[in-house]
Amino acid sequence: ERLRRALIAGDETVCRQIVLDVYLAGHPVSVICDRLIAAAFHEIGDLWECGNVEVYEERRACEIAVRLVYELRHIVPLPPADAPLAFGATIDGDPYTLAVSMAELVLRDRGWNASSLGHMLPFATLRTAVETHRPRLLWLSFSAIREEDRFVEEMNRLFAVAQSSRTALALGGRSLSAELRRRLRYSVFCDTFQHLADFSRALLPAGSVSSARDDAGE
Repeated sequence: ERLRRALIAGDETVCRQIVLDVYLAGHPVSVICDRLIAAAFHEIGDLWECGNVEVYEERRACEIAVRLVYELRHIVPLPPADAPLAFGATIDGDPYTLAVSMAELVLRDRGWNASSLGHMLPFATLRTAVETHRPRLLWLSFSAIREEDRFVEEMNRLFAVAQSSRTALALGGRSLSAELRRRLRYSVFCDTFQHLADFSRALLPAGSVSSARDDAGE
């Protein structure tokens, strides 16, 4: 609740203090993303729909949250040199970057060499990235989808490329309804960042070093 109020008020100092205090208390990044940042934005979204939060307040809150995520990125230990590779992105027509940035941070906290490729990427370039670099994991977040039938066709083509490259395909986002997911092929759908963290841990080779915070707060 304190974080939600500070985000709406644009009080970046308080937001930073709350998030860093929780991190320094030993909680995994996945828990911070789920129970603090994402939870606060779910409430902000509800308030916006009711007309109790202005558009500029919501957008300003997003900007603050992105800066907080990047600040945590510099605090989280660097992955080992032989860490498995993971890519993330949003597709063309989806400009929302916060979820992808949080997923990148969660995976880095788990010992992955994770990097976001950006937002609003065409499917063709995602296929090329997978074929060229053969990441162990590709995560995609969906907040907006254009032309559902074409989306299903392109997603299933991407999954076929991922399979041939031995790349796990993790999906998330509020635009993927249960009905739509039944038409798609993918490795896992993650409702939360903790789901993504748990799935990514299962992909790591035996003996790989994951975050020391794996079980803290979960």
